[in-house]
Amino acid sequence: RVHGGKGLLLHLNTEVLHRVEVLRQEECQVELADTPFGNGGCRQAFYVRLDGGARQVAKKYIHSETFDEDYRCSALAAEVAEAFNEKSSGKKVKYVLPDKILQVFGSKYLIEDYLNGEWHKYNDIFGHVLLPDETAHCFSHFSLHYSGFKYILLDIQGVKSKNKWEHYTDPAIVTGTAGTLGYTDTGIDQVRNFFRNHQCGSSCRALGLPTCHPQQLTMKAVNPEQIFQKKSKKAEKKAGKSIRRAHSQNTMAAAQPKDPSGLTGPALRRSRSLGKSDPSFPMMQVYSAGLPGLPPSLPAMPLVSPPPGVVSPPVSGLPTSGVMSPPMSGLPMSGVASPYFKV
Repeated sequence: RVHGGKGLLLHLNTEVLHRVEVLRQEECQVELADTPFGNGGCRQAFYVRLDGGARQVAKKYIHSETFDEDYRCSALAAEVAEAFNEKSSGKKVKYVLPDKILQVFGSKYLIEDYLNGEWHKYNDIFGHVLLPDETAHCFSHFSLHYSGFKYILLDIQGVKSKNKWEHYTDPAIVTGTAGTLGYTDTGIDQVRNFFRNHQCGSSCRALGLPTCHPQQLTMKAVNPEQIFQKKSKKAEKKAGKSIRRAHSQNTMAAAQPKDPSGLTGPALRRSRSLGKSDPSFPMMQVYSAGLPGLPPSLPAMPLVSPPPGVVSPPVSGLPTSGVMSPPMSGLPMSGVASPYFKV
């Protein structure tokens, strides 16, 4: 049986690891199973359909801190999987990344794609090897070296596909000190136990992973916030380069001969293009990125010359005329944390 009704769907920014950041929200029609198909120590898993679409999984969390932990662990596991795939010539790994939150019937659910197929669990948070699988255990081994001996990914589980991909979900990040990253962080003793049980095969050797001797294994102390900010700092660095490039273009434009309209350089070219988008102008991208349903870059708006006798001086090489219209009322801008929940 299912419960039907209206819900609020929050779309998350998966480029940010250290916090839950909402990009946009929308109402949706929900069909939620009344009983879970899976139960664990941290969560319950339900079948759900949104707006009559494909079956998905809605995870309801027993503790609010586990909700935050699960999202961040999944996002970091997806990043490690990308690095693994770049180096692996064999099977590839893909993590199901929860990218939506559903608020319905007085509860919150983390939404992710449904994995269709036979479910397997290969290892657990206590370092036990439950099923022999070279890709799964090699991936755990790889994650320790990828992190610089700060953490390892365990609790590897998911569905095998007939092609070269392995689809995993619900990872656990284990550090050298139990509890650092939450309920499923069982500490270095369980990491050592994994390497007692893990036998390196051709996949480990192909990646050049050295054998880890359990009694000699040590791990570095970690700051949780630094771990989860890794990708977001890369994004900020890339954005900083774009902004510096725009400033450089504006500085060069200030030295160019002026048009009778008072515009120079890039601003003049934009006014002549009348509607062509300019990806080198970050202000337009930031302005439009927060509007739900719109692409991250809108066409540049025409710049209007001032009436005769009215002077509109440029500021830092950019005109003050041609003001963009204000954002639509009630819609959040990009990067604003969601007011609908607290984790």
